[in-house]
Amino acid sequence: MVEGVLLAIRDEEGAWRDPVIPAMELAGHFVGRDIERMRALHQGDRYYLREKWYHGMVRKMADGGTDSDPVPGGDVRSRREMVYAETAEQVLRQVDADRVLLVESGEDPRKGRVVWAVSPNGGGPGSEGYEPFGDSYVGWVIRTGTQRIFPGASGPPRSQGVLPESWEREGERSFLVLPVKGSVGFRGALVCAHPQEKRFRKEHAEIAREITTVMQLGLSHVERIESLTKKADTDGLTGLSNRKAFLEQLAMDLARLDGRHPCGLVMLDIDHFKRVNDTYGHPFGDEVLRGVASVLGKGVRKGDTAGRYGGEEFVLYLHMAYTERAREGAERFRRMIRQIRFAHKGKEIAVTASFGVACAPHHGNGAEELLKHADEALYLSKQRGRDRVTVYPG
Repeated sequence: MVEGVLLAIRDEEGAWRDPVIPAMELAGHFVGRDIERMRALHQGDRYYLREKWYHGMVRKMADGGTDSDPVPGGDVRSRREMVYAETAEQVLRQVDADRVLLVESGEDPRKGRVVWAVSPNGGGPGSEGYEPFGDSYVGWVIRTGTQRIFPGASGPPRSQGVLPESWEREGERSFLVLPVKGSVGFRGALVCAHPQEKRFRKEHAEIAREITTVMQLGLSHVERIESLTKKADTDGLTGLSNRKAFLEQLAMDLARLDGRHPCGLVMLDIDHFKRVNDTYGHPFGDEVLRGVASVLGKGVRKGDTAGRYGGEEFVLYLHMAYTERAREGAERFRRMIRQIRFAHKGKEIAVTASFGVACAPHHGNGAEELLKHADEALYLSKQRGRDRVTVYPG
């Protein structure tokens, strides 16, 4: 294979003497041999480095699946985000991009969101809301499953951008847009951007594709862990948090608030539930429990938690709720439960519930103290005739 030429120049006239040509041929032979040797070493180094990051990434994702807090104190808030962050960082490093975006497609294929973006200055999640792709190429890549490389100098027409306008960054010219699809975890595209023209080639797409394959394996692992965790933390009958999971979450929420911000704890009990079971049977009693749980689960705000405490007793954590706000929230749930109608042999059966409310920091800061006071308030509601809300100390 011809790699180039050796050129010798002299000022004297006349033909070259015989030793010159053989010497140059020998020099060319040695240069060519060194080029081949260096190429083999370079390929070996690249293979070694590739295997090193590949196995390192797999190990990190396997370890991350078993951590409750993948990156304590960091920007990563979940196991899934740990996978996104590691993927984007590896692509940034291996492809030598200036910016990497993981774009997830929504249920509506015309919309998407940036689940993670990273640059040499740092990275983090994008907004939670989905935005229209419009006529951008990233939407086209996701819909067609076809990768595209834009060199910059002869890139897409001005009327059609690679990214939606809100995701663009001034000065970016070269783009690599790779579709990512799989049966679990993630469907969308990986986008690499760089201000330099003609920055990305096919080998960069191959490396990025390998990394996204590992990402999908990581997400599959995370999905399995999440499924097992949810099963362990969920009450089998109602689908709410079970007692153990609720108390663990309550302890974490109270520790975060640290007595500086308010919150409400509500305990409620279905009135005369034993009579319901005795009169209509336990299967109907289970239906009542599921109905009440559905009202609680759908009615809580983001940041609040609903759980089944045991038997016919439920608990609610109301984030950043002062005493009056917690009382109003309990009243709202009381009215909603009164309005439920359960069908039984052609008749409609209604139930009521009694509520007890305790709030931090006025009624205590610890989980045990708040639970005790909310339970005492609940007892007062039952003493006073049931179907009512009582705030501690009554």
